[in-house]
Amino acid sequence: MKHIIPLGVRDYLPNDYQKKSNNVKKALHLFEEKGYKAVATPMFEYWSTIEPLCSETLKDKVVKFINSKGEIIALRPDHTIGISRLASTWIKENPSNLKLCYADPVYRLDPVTGETERFQLGVENIGNSGVESEAELIQTCAESLSSLGLHQISIEINHTKTLNSYDTATQNAFKTRDYTNLSQYPKRCPLSDISSDHPLSELRNQLDSKSIKADLYFNESIQTTTQYYNGFFFECCVNGEGKKIGNGGRYDKLLENFDHQVSAIGFGLNYSVIEGILS
Repeated sequence: MKHIIPLGVRDYLPNDYQKKSNNVKKALHLFEEKGYKAVATPMFEYWSTIEPLCSETLKDKVVKFINSKGEIIALRPDHTIGISRLASTWIKENPSNLKLCYADPVYRLDPVTGETERFQLGVENIGNSGVESEAELIQTCAESLSSLGLHQISIEINHTKTLNSYDTATQNAFKTRDYTNLSQYPKRCPLSDISSDHPLSELRNQLDSKSIKADLYFNESIQTTTQYYNGFFFECCVNGEGKKIGNGGRYDKLLENFDHQVSAIGFGLNYSVIEGILS
């Protein structure tokens, strides 16, 4: 049977659209209460802008095409690159911190469904460099998930210093979840159990001072999907569901590609997965 629309995309009937619209409004309202302002970036960008900032894994998932001028264009695979490009121009006129949020789809190739549309919600905090801002980001992430009606949230946190301390073979084993040739399983423990000299210890201390409705773990096996993280990064899920519903972290180096040395942190939530859990 021929599909009326391609696999990987969907229609929204009136009731479904209303539910989605209401949930998006809830999340954006919370983001705005935290001082974030909504922006939108183009659906597609030059591939030459995106390529240096994608991991090898993400590069394989980018949807590309040739425009009428023969240039390679890519549908946005995530929002952070586009918003960082936007911020690199805006920051010249607004030297203060930029707190931006968004609610738009991204597009990635999936081995089963092909070109896939995923609706994302998220925030980017550009110019706030301290560990306190990192803790506030994680708190905002947990609160936004709660506002959408999700419970039993788990946030798994890692640091690039920890990840980069392992050789390529070990990192690949973490990525594929194939631990058979490792001398020991990757460590996962409550964040409260890490040592005082751990790269995440200051963040742990800041999080201890906040009321966060989520289980916080250090998990050294989680990977980054982009090249730009250079500090803490995290993933979140609902316990028992087994699917990642969001991720984020620190990406100070990203704006260096746009000739700015500015600290930045952010997260994105995969509303397409969240929607399935809520239904």
